[in-house]
Amino acid sequence: MDLVHRLWYGKPKPMPENVDGLLELSDYERINMLREFVIRQVANGASIELQEDFSAVLIWGRKANHILHLLLSLVTFGFWIIVWIFIAINSGEKRRLYQIDKYGRIRS
Repeated sequence: MDLVHRLWYGKPKPMPENVDGLLELSDYERINMLREFVIRQVANGASIELQEDFSAVLIWGRKANHILHLLLSLVTFGFWIIVWIFIAINSGEKRRLYQIDKYGRIRS
């Protein structure tokens, strides 16, 4: 009977693994979870550089506008250079790769 069942219905699908009480999610669920995560991050100030099905690269921060700071330094006879240096050191874009695993955990 078992042989007839296998021939008729095919090979039985393996049960999803249970890791730390987590079950495997379908691709559709994982894609939607990552999409919702990216939407929340964009609402908090991130920009999207690249988004695929199971990963996304987000950019935080902005580059300094060096032309503006040069003009301000010229107008203020160099006093703005102190502010410009501080902004140049602390500004910049920071990229982060986020990936979702088969259990729905998003990691960077």
